[in-house]
Amino acid sequence: MLEKKKFPIQIFIILEKVNLNFWTNKLNSSNLFFLYFAKSWMIPFINILKNEVFLNNSTLIEMSYIDYNNYFLKNFNFLKFKGMLYVNFYIYQLKLKLIVFFLNNQKIQNFPSIDKLYLNADWLERETSEMYNVIFNNKNDTRNLLLEYSKKEAVMSKEYQIEGFNDIYYSFFENQVILKKNFLVEL
Repeated sequence: MLEKKKFPIQIFIILEKVNLNFWTNKLNSSNLFFLYFAKSWMIPFINILKNEVFLNNSTLIEMSYIDYNNYFLKNFNFLKFKGMLYVNFYIYQLKLKLIVFFLNNQKIQNFPSIDKLYLNADWLERETSEMYNVIFNNKNDTRNLLLEYSKKEAVMSKEYQIEGFNDIYYSFFENQVILKKNFLVEL
């Protein structure tokens, strides 16, 4: 049986002046922790995960972006950020899963690139930038993965039009995504 681990003291000692906030879900697993930082702490925190002796055996599992719809949330003062990038890490020595949220409080969603620290971050950053229109600074490969290279729409963002005057579908015969005008039919 695996021993239940506490939150690693190494992160507390190194980041004691950051006002570290974390929470956990004891129903699923006591080894799952959620952290949130400002995006300015993204590179220092990930450098700690890669260079600290007890934490360097970590793996980047997943990366995505959570976008907020400004139309519905503009009256709430507690949400002062437009969105947040979340990154999942697994630390093998501690048998610990960290889900880290990096908050963005600017209109432009830009984050520093971590593809030089984790090799699989290149694919995850390209996917996130394509789907949510997030810009990763100092990124070498910015090509689209799923959509055509000429497409600049963020299909997973809240501002993307899902109903309207156009149909978008993939044509197997033409091997491309087709944009077709809708015609209104009155019954």
